[in-house]
Amino acid sequence: MEKSTLFPIILLAIIIALFANMALGLISQDSIKAAEKLSPSDTIKEDQIKVYSDEVVINVSGAEWSEYTDTNSMDPVIDSGANGIVIKPKSESDLKIGDIVSYQQGIDLVVHRIVGIGSDELGTFYTMKGDNNSSSDPEKVRFNQVRYKTIAIIY
Repeated sequence: MEKSTLFPIILLAIIIALFANMALGLISQDSIKAAEKLSPSDTIKEDQIKVYSDEVVINVSGAEWSEYTDTNSMDPVIDSGANGIVIKPKSESDLKIGDIVSYQQGIDLVVHRIVGIGSDELGTFYTMKGDNNSSSDPEKVRFNQVRYKTIAIIY
């Protein structure tokens, strides 16, 4: 082969190698630097939980039992068959990003995670999203719509 024919082939091979290295670098960076998942706030403190050989006692006032329907929006964390313990939040300061709450949407009670907290001319609002949903809920959720905060999930 002549030098003039060989040069474009070598240049093309170098460019392909550079793009391949960049692509592999992006893949490995993405897998190493996976986005941290949102976690609920620590509502139940360690001294409120007593584990005995024949029972578990969680000392939380106002706690209620919760059952969940099979909507798949909170898979795999919450699905049918899971049960939970919920409380009624007393103020906006009881709710944090990462908390799972039940909020009133028309006649439905929706269980989703708080992914954002903001404010506008009407006050504080929460951006909600089901863990298994591709996008956030379209509406702003207000504190007066929030009925429960999930503080434990029992399988």
